[in-house]
Amino acid sequence: MTGRITDIICGEDPAQRDVAVDHWCKDKSFAGLLAAAAELDAFRKRETNLYHRVRALFFLSSLHR
Repeated sequence: MTGRITDIICGEDPAQRDVAVDHWCKDKSFAGLLAAAAELDAFRKRETNLYHRVRALFFLSSLHR
């Protein structure tokens, strides 16, 4: 499985890109989830691709559930 949560958004390989966020999160620690949220927030702010920005926002929403 991918190491960084943004790899799910930008991955070239469909097997990597189609990983469910819940599945990616299941074995992460609280600190790891906070780091992923920070990574997603920074990613969405610098990304120019609207689709990637929207996916990052959906992933952030899922992390904060």
